[in-house]
Amino acid sequence: MSKILSFFVLSSLLGSPWAAIALIIALSWALDRTTLRYLPGPWIAIRRALQRRRLAAAIAHNPHDFRTTLELGRLELDQRRFPQALALLEKAKDAYREDASVLVLHALARLGAGDVAGADEVERLMTANPKLRFGEPWLDAATILIARKDAVRAKAMLERFLGQQPSNVKALHLLGRALRATGDAAGGSAAQEKAWHEYSTTPPFKRREFRVWAYRANPLRPALYGIAVLGTLVVVGLLLSP
Repeated sequence: MSKILSFFVLSSLLGSPWAAIALIIALSWALDRTTLRYLPGPWIAIRRALQRRRLAAAIAHNPHDFRTTLELGRLELDQRRFPQALALLEKAKDAYREDASVLVLHALARLGAGDVAGADEVERLMTANPKLRFGEPWLDAATILIARKDAVRAKAMLERFLGQQPSNVKALHLLGRALRATGDAAGGSAAQEKAWHEYSTTPPFKRREFRVWAYRANPLRPALYGIAVLGTLVVVGLLLSP
C-alpha cells in the first residue's frame, strides 16, 4: 500500500509516472546494493567482463600461458560460470599437479558443473590440507551444495569450516539455511541470530565485508530501511505538493 501511495505522490510531484517509476527503481536498487545485494552491480559486471576479455585474448595469443588460464578459471568460478571454469581449470590442473590450491578449485568447478564427485574431491583435499586457504573451500563447496539442495552435506562442510572460523557471518547464515532445510528450524534460527550477533559486534571498519550476509540472516532490517525510505518519499511529496 505504501509503495502505491509513494508512486502516486511521486508521479504528481515529478509530473510523470515514468519518472516516478525510474526513481523508485533507482532507490530500490541502491537499497539492495547496500543490504541484500540480490540485484547486479553494473559497474562490477562491466569490469569483470573487460577483465575476462583481456584474459581470454592473452590465452588466445599463448594457449600455454597456464597462469593466465588459472586466473581466468578462478574468475569464472567466482562468477559461478561453472562449465566455463571447469574447462579452464582442467587445463591449469595439468600444469599444477602438486598444487592443492589449484586442485581444489578444479574440484569446486566439477561440483558446480553437476559432478557430485567434486564434493568428494574437495573433502579429500581439505582433509589432507585442513588449513588450505584458511578453510575457504569448505565454505565454497557448501554454498554450491545448498544451491543444489544437498543441505545435509552442506551442513557437514559448514561445520568443518566454522571449526576454523567460528565467527564467519556468511557461514553462520548458510548453516542456518542448511539446518532449516534438514528440518531443524530451531537450530536454523539460532544460527541466523548468531550470524547477526557476530556482525553487530564486528568493528565498523570490517562490517562492509559481512554486511550482505548479515542482512540476509536478518531480512527484517533492510525491509524496515525500505519502509523508512518510502515513507520519507511520501512525506516529502505531500509537503511539496500544492
